Amino acid sequence: SAVGATVRTGGSDEYFRRLSGYADASQSFKEKEHRFMLHPNGQLAQIWAGLRIVCLLLTAFMSPFRIAYYGSTGTFWGQEVVRGLEIAFDAFFTADVLVTLRTGFEAASGEMIFSQRMVALRYARGFLL
Repeated sequence: SAVGATVRTGGSDEYFRRLSGYADASQSFKEKEHRFMLHPNGQLAQIWAGLRIVCLLLTAFMSPFRIAYYGSTGTFWGQEVVRGLEIAFDAFFTADVLVTLRTGFEAASGEMIFSQRMVALRYARGFLL
């Protein structure tokens, strides 16, 4: 997970700060509110979004295929592979909830919000309803 909260510079903290979207090491942070939060425009958040799209597309393709062939014959060739992929996708989507809860967002005013409470409220109002 990216460490965008620490004010320390140099070493691995600097590397993770850049990946998180905090390019300027001299930026000030409220450590309590930013601890382990990702910047929504950061490299790690963008990579995660790309993985999410790939997993969604594969799930959208595999699920009807599995239902159609598993439902008619009981078993099909490669069933173990498909089941393994489904378990991996379930694990990914579970982790996605946690990553989403640790990713800031841009408010309507243009301000970046990194408050864990505000992110959780936005997630609950948007994705869970």
